[in-house]
Amino acid sequence: MGTKKKKSIYGDRDPREIPAYPVFEAARYLGLPEAKLRSWVGGKPGFSPVIRLPEMSEGQLSFYNLVEAFVILGLRTRHGLSLQRVRTTVRFLSSLAPHSPHPLAELDLSTFARDVYFAGDKLVNVSRGGQLGIDQILAPVLERVEKDIRGVARLYPFTRPQIGTSPKVVVIDPEFAFGRPVIAGSGIPTSVIRDRWKAGESVASLAEDYDRSKDEIEEALRYEAA
Repeated sequence: MGTKKKKSIYGDRDPREIPAYPVFEAARYLGLPEAKLRSWVGGKPGFSPVIRLPEMSEGQLSFYNLVEAFVILGLRTRHGLSLQRVRTTVRFLSSLAPHSPHPLAELDLSTFARDVYFAGDKLVNVSRGGQLGIDQILAPVLERVEKDIRGVARLYPFTRPQIGTSPKVVVIDPEFAFGRPVIAGSGIPTSVIRDRWKAGESVASLAEDYDRSKDEIEEALRYEAA
């Protein structure tokens, strides 16, 4: 007798495509100004949006959009790409992979200096109009976008300003806690940890209550404070 497949709370819909994050909430999760994210998804006079929201989204981002914004933030702030170069990158990636509506989230990318490469049959310097590039290791920002056999699966946002000291303790996974940030390996929302700590509970008591380490509780609080 075969095992019965567990039914998803999303039905037949891909949870990564469902509009679930208001702009103000997505901006807080990613640690960037709300106005900046709003311009990326809504555009400005004379400029089209750099992130394409799902149909009937009512201005909300999907998980794919959240990952796209995370990558753009990394390219803008940690690799010095101008928004114009990011737009060029997105357009060229779309031409290379027209089947992918979210190339920054779905394709395998690596970065070197100020240039972005698409890892397909060959690496192409997309931010310079298609010149051949050389293979480089993934940038730290892209290493925090974890993938499985279906593609992009979860995002580990930065919990600290310094990349090298930011552990993968907080995760955003569309299949857990409705895509809200949780402590990795659990379903414990970081916002719940924050609220209980603000109510007067100690880190030690929270760690004991949730059977997590003190370091994990402190990292969740650090993420919420940021």
